[in-house]
Amino acid sequence: MYRVRILAVVVVLASGFGGFSVQADPLSDRVGKVVTEHLQRSLNAKMSYQRFELDISTPQVVATEVRVTTALKQLDDGLNEVLQADSIRVTGRWHTAPQQQLLLTAMQVQNSQLTIAYFAKGQSNLHSMLEQLRKPKAQPAAMQLLWQLEQVQLDNVVVNVFDNGQAILSVRLAQLMLPELPQDGDTSAYIKQVLWPIFDQVVAGKQGDVVVDTPRLLQFMWREAR
Repeated sequence: MYRVRILAVVVVLASGFGGFSVQADPLSDRVGKVVTEHLQRSLNAKMSYQRFELDISTPQVVATEVRVTTALKQLDDGLNEVLQADSIRVTGRWHTAPQQQLLLTAMQVQNSQLTIAYFAKGQSNLHSMLEQLRKPKAQPAAMQLLWQLEQVQLDNVVVNVFDNGQAILSVRLAQLMLPELPQDGDTSAYIKQVLWPIFDQVVAGKQGDVVVDTPRLLQFMWREAR
């Protein structure tokens, strides 16, 4: 399970749109813009998408052609692009009546590329985003979107790992389930929970669709494990 608690300001006019599924309409556009602006502040990263859909009856939100990019000066533009995804679907339930707050509990990412670029021991684009996410952000009390993601699933994902600008691993996984993100603790330890099982499978030859620089990968694992 993966749990994130953040508050995002969102103009959800749900009381007037109950049971109405929208696609490429002004409400979806408005919600997508506000959610994007909040996530960019929360992650200190840029998020873009082609289309944003809000289905109030389900409830769920879907974004297509999603890009999430950091702006770390230690990395070039290509390595700052943490995530590319064909679509991201987030589902949940209404938290309060009459549908004033939307609690989002599960995320599914389809056909994606996750790039984790290290520029020093225990420092990467992903570290930067997770550390920013934990910092409290002031939000208005009314009209909130609540995130309590208990499950994050990436289907058909390519995981790329770079170290100091050098590619050390690219592996395609049919599915990647992210572990629970603790509200405090060591960000590096969490990322190791994600990466180390993948590394172990690659080194053991249990992943077929993979490009790996084995000496660099082993050096990287030794450095990060200490």
